[in-house]
Amino acid sequence: DIRRYDFGSALRGYDRGRVDQFRDEVSHEVERLVKQVQELEAKAKGFHEQLRAFRERDKAINEALDGR
Repeated sequence: DIRRYDFGSALRGYDRGRVDQFRDEVSHEVERLVKQVQELEAKAKGFHEQLRAFRERDKAINEALDGR
């Protein structure tokens, strides 16, 4: 969407080349950040799964120790 956004044109308006360059830079940065967010969300999901497994093991150990 960023790359396709048209600022329109006006008499004595913005330098189209600079606007296009800025738009490309912004779109690349947004794409990089979206990818980074997806990677971090995947890592967080993995950490949550590990935490769940550790909690289950902890609970099982405590139950076994209480049953002695």
